[in-house]
Amino acid sequence: MSITSPFPYFVLVPCLIGAAGILGRFTPQSGETRNVPLESLRGLLAISVFFSHAVVTYFYFQTGVWKNPPTPFYAFLGPGPVTLFFFLSGFLFWSKCLAHDGIGGYGSFLAGRVRRLIPAYYVSVAIVMTIILTKTRFTLAVPLTSFLGELARWLIFVPTREVNGVPQANLINASVVWTLMFEMIFYLLLPLLFFLFKGYRIFIYMAIAGVVSWTLARQGVIAFTPALVRGALLPFIVFALNSVFGFGFGIGMLVAFFYARGPKRWWQVLQQRRLTPIPLFFLAAPVLFKVGEYSPAQFLLLSVVFVFIVAGNDFFGLLSSKPVLLLGTVSYSFYITHGIVLFVVSHLFNRWVPIRNFSPLEYWLLIGVVGVSAVCFSTLLYWTVEHRFMRRSSALSSAAANANNQSIAYAEARNFSEVETPYR
Repeated sequence: MSITSPFPYFVLVPCLIGAAGILGRFTPQSGETRNVPLESLRGLLAISVFFSHAVVTYFYFQTGVWKNPPTPFYAFLGPGPVTLFFFLSGFLFWSKCLAHDGIGGYGSFLAGRVRRLIPAYYVSVAIVMTIILTKTRFTLAVPLTSFLGELARWLIFVPTREVNGVPQANLINASVVWTLMFEMIFYLLLPLLFFLFKGYRIFIYMAIAGVVSWTLARQGVIAFTPALVRGALLPFIVFALNSVFGFGFGIGMLVAFFYARGPKRWWQVLQQRRLTPIPLFFLAAPVLFKVGEYSPAQFLLLSVVFVFIVAGNDFFGLLSSKPVLLLGTVSYSFYITHGIVLFVVSHLFNRWVPIRNFSPLEYWLLIGVVGVSAVCFSTLLYWTVEHRFMRRSSALSSAAANANNQSIAYAEARNFSEVETPYR
């Protein structure tokens, strides 16, 4: 068995789901009304990113270079789930804006986002800093002002690659923070985006993204390739504007518009399990056809998958099972800490037996242990930190419910030509 074989993924994912099922027996149950397939999707996405990073870590111990896995399957498990994460955020918060004709109070909205993201993230930063200080024997290898500056950048989602003289510090958490930075920027820009592109103007937003992509392509600029790890600022800005905000959040926003405006019966059709092979095919297509990461083709293929899940298709019951729902509930804590657990366990084992000498079977057994540990740790972090700071009802609950109410209202309003809606 090769280290890049997809087989371990399909064996170990059920193990992690089983671990979540066991934990679910000992953890509180939420009574919130949620779009269960969407909530569960987040858990599977976070787990998939973990497996991509597991393969990256294996080759990192071989070569000392942190780069994408040399296989289409595990290479997709990084950018593919991240793309769907962006879709989710765009859909949820655009749905909320459509339901309330805006986000409401800007201050209260941002405060809610801060309570949702900051506490658990700051705990993860504290763990990263503890690991770094442990490596330097709790002494400062740089001036105090430099160390505080490095810490400050981590606290505002712009982590430095070197902290206290320790190189590649950003790899301790698998360098996942860049996606959180884009999330925060999206929240800051959301009121302006809704003011400019609410209603049918969302098509203008998508058209602008398309024109920018086409123009850049004509000039030989690849607008869909992130350059963060290489430190190339201009390509990274192009990637951020076009791929993340244009087609990442943008596709989610467009789906939210169709969800609110489209006939409810159309979405009910997509819920039918007999149609599930369609989204499954589109989910596998980026791997089967070796579609490039963050490419227009990948966005298009994954948007089909996303539409089915928004409609409520639960993929033959997988996305409505309680263990997967628990994974979705703790997905944020898992996402920001799985890299830390992977780093700590792999480096500890590497002290005893070099990981480069592990057979594929031995390494995947280790990853199974790491995965279960990460699920347990993220569940603990969720209930002890993250949940304590969250609003009484999650953004997912309110967005899904409000979007559903709006779709019904639109269906009724179409019967009366004199009815005005706030989205025109």
